[in-house]
Amino acid sequence: MRKIGVFILFYFGTTLFMSCQDEKVKFMIPDEEMIKILTDLHISEAAILSLNSNLKDSISNLHYQQIFEIHGISDSIFYLDLEKLRLDAKKLEKIYLKVLDNIELLNVTKIEKDSTNINSKEDK
Repeated sequence: MRKIGVFILFYFGTTLFMSCQDEKVKFMIPDEEMIKILTDLHISEAAILSLNSNLKDSISNLHYQQIFEIHGISDSIFYLDLEKLRLDAKKLEKIYLKVLDNIELLNVTKIEKDSTNINSKEDK
């Protein structure tokens, strides 16, 4: 009789655990918006790298606030979704590959624009 009780307890415990694993994590920020936000945050971080640490911290906080405001989200929602994203390695990789693509595209666009400006100055 005791074996049956242990088996039932094990069965329900395993079922409960497995059902929790199957639940999809709900994100409040859509993937495409998260990609835009992360792209903006990385560009902001790169822009302030050369500043001294005291100035860097205050400007970084200001940039983050402005980026969240531009995208219409609160910092708490962003950080909550970012934490969920860290737990989903496949989704994290997928999103960061797109962030890196965006940054690379912006770099290429800037290089092309700079090249066009140099050529137009040479023509004058």
